[in-house]
Amino acid sequence: RIPHTVGYGLIVQQVGKVILGYIFIIVFQQRLLGIVIATLAAIAVQTTCYFGLLVQELKEKVRWEYVKEWLKGSVASIYGVVGGQVAALIFFMLFIYGGEGARGRLGAASIIVNVITFSSVLAFALYPKLMAERKSEDITTSLKMVLMLAIPLTVGAMALSDSYITIFTDVYRDAALVLVVLAIDAFVGTVSSIFGTVVVGVETFDEKAKISLRQLAKSRLFQYLSLPYFHSLISLPTAFYVLTNYAQNQPFQAALYVSIINLLAKFAMFLIAYAMARKIIRIDIPWRAIAKYVFAAAIMGAILYVIPHPTRISTTLATTVFGGIIYLAIMMAIDKQARTLPKDIWQEIKQRRTRTP
Repeated sequence: RIPHTVGYGLIVQQVGKVILGYIFIIVFQQRLLGIVIATLAAIAVQTTCYFGLLVQELKEKVRWEYVKEWLKGSVASIYGVVGGQVAALIFFMLFIYGGEGARGRLGAASIIVNVITFSSVLAFALYPKLMAERKSEDITTSLKMVLMLAIPLTVGAMALSDSYITIFTDVYRDAALVLVVLAIDAFVGTVSSIFGTVVVGVETFDEKAKISLRQLAKSRLFQYLSLPYFHSLISLPTAFYVLTNYAQNQPFQAALYVSIINLLAKFAMFLIAYAMARKIIRIDIPWRAIAKYVFAAAIMGAILYVIPHPTRISTTLATTVFGGIIYLAIMMAIDKQARTLPKDIWQEIKQRRTRTP
C-alpha cells in the first residue's frame, strides 16, 4: 500500500551510516570498530523507522493461515539465497588461488561500485504496482528513474577509478582497472534487477494466498530464482580453469579475471531475465531518455577523466560533487522531465502531508 516508505527507511539507514561512520572512523580513529558500530546502528535506526510506520498493522490479530502459507512460500526464498551463495564460491576460489591481496583488491573496488546498485531503490514501487495493475508504463518509468542515476554513477566510478581506489590505500592502486570492470558489472546487475522485478511482480500462482509447491516449481518465479545456479555453471568452472592456469598467486590478474568472468556470466543472466520479462508483458525501453542520460554522463565523464585526479578523501569527494553538478546541469538543459522532477517531488510531498491525518 505504501511501497515508497521502504525507500525512506533506506535513506535513513545510509545517511545514518555515513554520519556515524565519520564520527567513529574519522573523529575517533576507530576504523574496524567504527565500521561495525556504524553499520549495526544504522540498521537498528532503519528497523525502528519501519516499526514506527507499521505500528498500526502490528497491532492487528495474527492470521496463522497466512503464516503457514508464508513459511511454505519461503522455500522459494531459501532456494534463491542458496543459489546466490553457490555463485559466491568464486570469491573463495579467488582467495585460495589468487594469492595474498587478490581478495583485497576486489573487495576495495566492490565497496565503491556498491553505490551504483543503490539506484535500484528507485524501482522499489514497481513490484506492488505490477501486482496491482500490470501496466507496462510503470516499467518504463522505473527504467527512466533508475538509469537516470545508474548511468552517471557508473561513468563517474570509471572516470575516477584510480582516485576512489587510492583513498583506501596505495597498495591497491592497480585495482583501478578492476573497479572499472566491477562498475559495469554493478550497472548490468542493477538493470537486470528491474526485469527480475517484472518477472516476480506479475507472477499469479500465489495471488489467493494459497501456495502450491508443485505450482511454485513450474512458475516463472522458480525459473528466475534458478538463474544464480546457471550463473555458477558458467562462472565457477571458468574461474577455476583461469585461476589455476593463468593467474595463480598473481593477485591483480586473479582479481581482474574473476571480475571479467563474473561480468560475462551476469550479462548472460541479464539477457535471460530480459527475455523472460518480454514474454510476460510489453516493455517499452525509453531509448530517447537513455540517450540523454548517456550524453550528459559522457560529458561529465570526459571532464572528470582529463582533470587532475585527487588522492585525498576530501578532494575526491569534492570532485565527485563537481561531476554530479555537471551532469545535473546538462540534464536540466536538455531534459524537460529532469527540470520538472524537483517540483513534482515537492508537490507529491505536500499532497501526502495534507492527506496524512
